[in-house]
Amino acid sequence: MRATFERDGLRYRPWGARDLDALAALVTDPVIMARVGGALRTDEVAGLLDRYRRPDDPRVLAALCIEDEAGAPIGSGLVTREDDALEIGFLVRREHQGRGHGTRIARALVELAQTRSELVIARVAIDHAASIRVLEKAGLRVASRTPDHLVMERRTSPDSQAGLGPRAQPRSGEASREGDPPGFTPGGGGAGDSPSESQLRRFR
Repeated sequence: MRATFERDGLRYRPWGARDLDALAALVTDPVIMARVGGALRTDEVAGLLDRYRRPDDPRVLAALCIEDEAGAPIGSGLVTREDDALEIGFLVRREHQGRGHGTRIARALVELAQTRSELVIARVAIDHAASIRVLEKAGLRVASRTPDHLVMERRTSPDSQAGLGPRAQPRSGEASREGDPPGFTPGGGGAGDSPSESQLRRFR
C-alpha cells in the first residue's frame, strides 16, 4: 500500500529514494535497536531502504516514513503480513521521544492495519512494561506469551472497522495529549515500539 495520510499531527508516507539518511539515523542507533537484534551497519541501510520501497513485496502492507508537522522525519512505521494477521512495528528517533509519538503512531498503524485485516498483532519484550502500556493504549491485549515476548492483539469485526484509508485526515479533537510513559524507549523489544525481531529479520 503506497498510502500517505495524516493523523494526530503526524504525516505518514512511503519511504523515498532520498530518505537514506533518515532511515540510517534510526536503524544504526544502538539504543533504538538494542532489543531488536542490534543496530545495522551503515552499509546495510541501503538494502533495507530498497526492501521498504518494493511495491510488489507480498509480505509488506506498508513501510512508512513518519514526519512531524514541520516535515522533519521522526520515525518509521511498518505493517507486515503474519499468517492470518497483520503485524505492526515502529521506531522513533531519540530526540523525538517522550512527546507521545509512540502512542500516536501505534494507534495510527493499528487503524491502517484494520482496513485490511480483522486481526492486528504486535510482539513486545515480556519485561518491557512501558511498551506494553503503549500497545494497550492502542487497544491491543495480551494473547499469548513465550519466556521472552508477549504477543498482543486487537481483533475487530468487519462492520466495526472505522479504518484509516490513504490520505485520511486527523479526526477533529482526536489528537492525543498523553506523553509516552516513563521509561518508554523506541528500541525496546518488539512491534510495540519498534519492528519486532521477526519483522526485522525479513529485511536483513
